[in-house]
Amino acid sequence: MAFSINKITLIGSLGKDAKTKAISDSSRVTKFSIATKHSYKNKNGDWTNETTWHNIVYWNLSDYYLNQLKKGSKVFIEGRFANRSYQDNQGNTKYISEVLANQIIPIDKKENSGSIEIKQDNKSSDDNLPDFLTKDYNEDDFPF
Repeated sequence: MAFSINKITLIGSLGKDAKTKAISDSSRVTKFSIATKHSYKNKNGDWTNETTWHNIVYWNLSDYYLNQLKKGSKVFIEGRFANRSYQDNQGNTKYISEVLANQIIPIDKKENSGSIEIKQDNKSSDDNLPDFLTKDYNEDDFPF
């Protein structure tokens, strides 16, 4: 038996508000993209920032969390990487790479305070979240 892992974890900022589309009476899909940054030294020894955009897909996201996913907001994403293809109106095959998220945690700074608000939307039924996911943090609590 072959062993493999397809798991992706990202923290980034939304490029625009998330959009939700009803697929059926009981199913809807939310799509948005987030930007992550990677810093490295180029061949001249200067630091360079590189931005990568990730397409995110989440099924049956609650309205509460949808309202949190606005342009510029920070979010933690966990899921798996997937590729798919489709035919456009002209009959051309188009290819898309996406992250099929199974966990989303908005990580936003609260207005008028120095604390970070962390909320979680997880498809698991475990309501006993660890303290570090429900605690209000100050900016000084993080080393970055």
